Amino acid sequence: MLAKRLPAARYLSAACDPRPLRDWPGYEGRNVTRCRYGVTSGGKTLGALVYLLNPSADNIALRVRDACSHVKLAGHAGCGRYLASMIVKQNGGQFPVAGFVIERKRDAGGTGEDPVYLEFRDGTTIQSTDRLNFTDRQLTVEAMEHAARAPVRDSRRIARIANATRADYRSAGGTEPVGSTPDDDRLKRWPAAIRANELHAQDTGEDLLLRGVAVRLRASLEGAK
Repeated sequence: MLAKRLPAARYLSAACDPRPLRDWPGYEGRNVTRCRYGVTSGGKTLGALVYLLNPSADNIALRVRDACSHVKLAGHAGCGRYLASMIVKQNGGQFPVAGFVIERKRDAGGTGEDPVYLEFRDGTTIQSTDRLNFTDRQLTVEAMEHAARAPVRDSRRIARIANATRADYRSAGGTEPVGSTPDDDRLKRWPAAIRANELHAQDTGEDLLLRGVAVRLRASLEGAK
């Protein structure tokens, strides 16, 4: 299922450089891919730049199996189907290392169908010192490249690829201080925790964040078919 559905869901990789970068800070030795894509909504189109480290379908399947085992549902096929479908539907199993994800204003917390830019770093929405979140005009490549490397001021709530929260992270045994309130300076540590989890998950199939999501959704997973 994942191998068939992931390609269509991975819209961020519409046009990618053929040669990956292997020296991106924090991802040294990994194949980080620089990609360009566009989103049209409300009759308006924005183009964006994003750096990706997407896990394979086989790796996601291992992580789903690991999460179901964590909540004692290893033998329940509905658990795996539920989590896999959630990942595909929510973000296509795409892991943005840096750059921009474009969403409709209403999906990003505003109103209306127009597309807007959201700054991403290490698999979560952040605000950099360039402060380009919710920009609704076309950004230059130079501006996007600068923001992809700008210092992080704070981070938002949801972590890819599991759509996990800080509470999910803690419930599965995460111990790093990742903040809890908007004025907490530890919010800056959330991207680093997500990055560490993603690299470990891509190497081993053990995904702490997805385990936390499975704990939160256990009743739904148990009833899934």
